[in-house]
Amino acid sequence: MRRARGFSLLELMLVLVIIAVMAGLVSLAVGGNPHRELEREAERLSRLLEVAGEEAVQRGLQLGFFSDGSSYALRVYAVDDARWEPVQDRRLGRYRLPDNVILEAREQDSDAPRLPATAEELPLMVLMASGEITPFNLVLTHRDLADAEYRISSDGFSGIFVRAVP
Repeated sequence: MRRARGFSLLELMLVLVIIAVMAGLVSLAVGGNPHRELEREAERLSRLLEVAGEEAVQRGLQLGFFSDGSSYALRVYAVDDARWEPVQDRRLGRYRLPDNVILEAREQDSDAPRLPATAEELPLMVLMASGEITPFNLVLTHRDLADAEYRISSDGFSGIFVRAVP
């Protein structure tokens, strides 16, 4: 008896299902979801501030948070020079936000934009060696989402909070 050459219908369908699942996973990993991108950046920033607060306490530093809206960085206060200097730790250095994400400082318990500090001379918030944090209200928005934002804030006593605002 002659054996037929080729693949059975079941084998072809199985290959198609595998390809579809892989394509779906790739599309999820690549991105394209502005809500997820915004959430990811909010989580990253809040974790950075928590780590920086621990670092300030452990090393006895005053760390200031600076931002120009498209990037942010922590700086250490040099008492001898009475100025803010870049942090040498790569984890705490300047970070550029994705192009569509905007960081804005707002007045505490308000939607009013905070007036910018003179150039980059004054930090938006300070993490102190004592473990204290100056009150702050940072807002992350996405250019493609008019109705969504993430707020990272602290009243200075209760820690750092992240919340989504629809």
